[in-house]
Amino acid sequence: NSLIDEFIKTNDLQVPQSMVDNYVNSMIKDAKNDPNRKNVDEEKLRDYYKVSAIRNIKWYLLREKLVEVEKIKVLAKDVNARIKEIEQTDGGKERAKELKEDDAQKENLKDQMLEDKIMDFIASKIEVKEVTKPWRPEPSEEE
Repeated sequence: NSLIDEFIKTNDLQVPQSMVDNYVNSMIKDAKNDPNRKNVDEEKLRDYYKVSAIRNIKWYLLREKLVEVEKIKVLAKDVNARIKEIEQTDGGKERAKELKEDDAQKENLKDQMLEDKIMDFIASKIEVKEVTKPWRPEPSEEE
């Protein structure tokens, strides 16, 4: 998340309001359909979800552009190789079978592999500076 936040910060862009509205409306709809939630206050939820909506949409747009410009992709042979790796792990045969038989799960694996490639690409292009702050006790009320 820190890597994504820094990438967004250094590549800031304007997010279309319609995308924010659609995202927030979707989140509110999900909240209303949640049987564990009662008395959903739409305005409070709208304010609450707006910040994450903007961040997630910025990341989505930047991610898609990065994939396009840098030609980052995951091929079917890459997915099949990963499934074979999973199959070789303890208890992986059942998981590998599920991935082979369920297109939605295979697509989720492909998306995760793409996300990993994107993160690796970003990490390879940045310089990390570790900054440590000296510990200080919280000031008391008298100070």
